[in-house]
Amino acid sequence: SPVIISKEQLAAITPLWYNISASLKRDPEADKRFGWVLEMWGYNIAARNMGIRHTVSQDIQVEPQGIGTDDMEGKCIYHYTFGLVIGGWRLDKRGYFGRYPSDHIPD
Repeated sequence: SPVIISKEQLAAITPLWYNISASLKRDPEADKRFGWVLEMWGYNIAARNMGIRHTVSQDIQVEPQGIGTDDMEGKCIYHYTFGLVIGGWRLDKRGYFGRYPSDHIPD
């Protein structure tokens, strides 16, 4: 999830990240297996190949409905990984391509 990276580091990893992601996308088996997170795997493989190490922090974000917690205390980011359903209202980032979600949440 969020990567805090300098502009220089991002510029260094981008070409390899792009090439690996494009290669995975062209491979039907990899495309099917990785699906909508394919470019995230491209980033991880590129970082590994370049010897980039990451510090994982549980203190930056909350990931509701995932393995994490819904507790926002002290967190900076609310990561919408999965869809959220409240009554008949649904918020899922995969359902709003090219338009904004409704701002009406039912009582």
